[in-house]
Amino acid sequence: MHKGANPINNKRKFISKERQNATRSLFPEVFVEGKINWERLQLALSSEIDSDEEQFGLTWKGKRDCYRLIHPPALGSLEPVYEESVNWDTAENLFIEGDNLDVLKILQNSFRGKIKMI
Repeated sequence: MHKGANPINNKRKFISKERQNATRSLFPEVFVEGKINWERLQLALSSEIDSDEEQFGLTWKGKRDCYRLIHPPALGSLEPVYEESVNWDTAENLFIEGDNLDVLKILQNSFRGKIKMI
């Protein structure tokens, strides 16, 4: 290395596990495949944040409003209908009927990482 050159810092910056868990408990919706999605975190923190960076993505009019709608907790609950169920005690799959957003909010914590298809 020549004089005056800055050494390259090869250390990756990691968010501590404790902070990651705290962020996950406050904003579970900002995690995608176990990592924090910056755009979702920005939307969760403030509707006034605007990014000038160009990027690919799916967007639509009212997208920010959609993220605001997902924050309040669902007030409903899931109740099994045993008489319409087949092999309730041994079944590995569930059929859930209801409003998509409310059901997803209810399932969010107890089934995180366990749902294969919606």
